[in-house]
Amino acid sequence: MKKIMMMSLSLMIASVSYAAAIDSPIDCANKAYQGNFNLDQAVLLCSGATSNAPIDCANKAYQGNFNLDQAVLLCSGATSNAPIDCANKAYQGNFNLDQAIKLCSGATSNAPIDCANKAYQGNFNLDQAARLCKERINLAH
Repeated sequence: MKKIMMMSLSLMIASVSYAAAIDSPIDCANKAYQGNFNLDQAVLLCSGATSNAPIDCANKAYQGNFNLDQAVLLCSGATSNAPIDCANKAYQGNFNLDQAIKLCSGATSNAPIDCANKAYQGNFNLDQAARLCKERINLAH
């Protein structure tokens, strides 16, 4: 009896997780579209999202120095506010907005900008430092 109850509980948890995985991109895109973003931007921003992190990041970016399209580029696929935190640090330093976006999109921490700042203090120009220190995502693809 106990084993059957555990199996039933496991199936319920799996079902809830599956439903959350299906709903996450939709919830994210709806939140984006109900805010400042058009449908195309919402789809780009929230494609494959596992939470509302991309729209939360993009809203923070848009409330700051970034326009809507830049916010989408920066925060698409984000799992936290790390991309905008990284980009703000980059832009407050030596990097322009485009360089900050290229460097920090997909970031999971401030490691890309910390690396780029160190590279720039050495032999690399800003563009080289940004390319050198960009986090690698989905290397298997």
